Amino acid sequence: MIQNLSKTEIEKVLSNHYLGRMGCCENNTPHVIPITYYYDKETQSIISHTREGMKSKIFRNNPSVCLEVEEFENLRNWKSVVVYGKVEELKGGTARNALHTFVENLKKTISKLDNLKVSKVSEISQSTHPNNQAIIFRIRPTKIAGKFEKEVAELVPN
Repeated sequence: MIQNLSKTEIEKVLSNHYLGRMGCCENNTPHVIPITYYYDKETQSIISHTREGMKSKIFRNNPSVCLEVEEFENLRNWKSVVVYGKVEELKGGTARNALHTFVENLKKTISKLDNLKVSKVSEISQSTHPNNQAIIFRIRPTKIAGKFEKEVAELVPN
């Protein structure tokens, strides 16, 4: 049976992952774009980055987006969170601070989940150089919803 996740469970799903799918719309055409993100519990927002391109063009024209994050074991054991909100492009010191927070927490999450070397993550922080045209953005949630399904094993009498 599909049920709602509690606020605590929603925050846990968002905090324990770093990959999501951002939905956005341009000229009545929907797009789903994978992003690397960090859930900032303090501001209860999503921090991410991109470069100039399709994604930045779309959210500048239409800042309404959603982000989907999931934990998927199988068809009967899963969790899904959808964050609806507005994209806010960060500038100057705010962008630098958000990027630092993003990189440091991304390293922790990746090493915890994937047991990988995370040296490449530090290279993201170099993307603030003006020639690279990095864009640091925050998704300010207007609504967050979460669902889950957990299969309960039936007890079989002996």
